[in-house]
Amino acid sequence: MQREFQVLQNPEKVLGGDGIGGFVSSINIVGGTITNWNYNGDTYAVFNGSDGKCLVLDGVNVGHDTLPLQQDDTACYFGGKIRIGGAWTNFNIQDLLHEYGHYLQAQSSVGSITSSLSYSANVICSAIDMAFNDPDHMNMPFEQDATNRGNAYGASNYGFPKSY
Repeated sequence: MQREFQVLQNPEKVLGGDGIGGFVSSINIVGGTITNWNYNGDTYAVFNGSDGKCLVLDGVNVGHDTLPLQQDDTACYFGGKIRIGGAWTNFNIQDLLHEYGHYLQAQSSVGSITSSLSYSANVICSAIDMAFNDPDHMNMPFEQDATNRGNAYGASNYGFPKSY
């Protein structure tokens, strides 16, 4: 799933100045800043770490808006967006990668009715579990799979130079 990115010397000017998309928003999390972009019909978030490294997350934006019934100290992936509750003040790259793992799960379910139904059932079970603040939420197989997928993506993609 790795993409080649054109090196942009002034990404804000190039991405935001040609009328076909650009900068959407940015938020700070522990350890860096996430900048959301829409460009040429593609959506992605760029994590710029305080360690000087960068991670591009294709297909998602990240924000502090929550869904109805979502606890304010939780995060979830839904509708192309990683949604971080406003009360989660220590959200970090590991949390970001876990939520991106849910995006990767959703992508792997596209094209198969069985996979899509299985994914949907897991999302419902996970949402119910999260809504009731189950202390074992992160031990659910669906959640463990999201963590593993996100960590694998991060391990193979984290470190792009900041001049993406």
